[in-house]
Amino acid sequence: MILQDKNAIVYGAGGSLGGEVALALAVAGANVFLTGRNISSVQKTANKILAAGGGAEVYEVDAFDEKAINSGKGCTKSGYSRYIVQCSRS
Repeated sequence: MILQDKNAIVYGAGGSLGGEVALALAVAGANVFLTGRNISSVQKTANKILAAGGGAEVYEVDAFDEKAINSGKGCTKSGYSRYIVQCSRS
């Protein structure tokens, strides 16, 4: 797996594009951190990733809230400090 043990944050992971990007990253082996404003949509993406054998963590984060993004709201509590991919359609 090309992204084995790498970390990726996907903003807007509850949408169709963000969800597909997140799934592709997870299938490639990345630790995927899914964020979005609609937590139930983001959780659906996580469920697809889990069904495909990947792993994902879900966080409710508004990508348009600069303070939330800069604080690393949620995503840093897992102990991961370095990300190789940050994906957003904004």
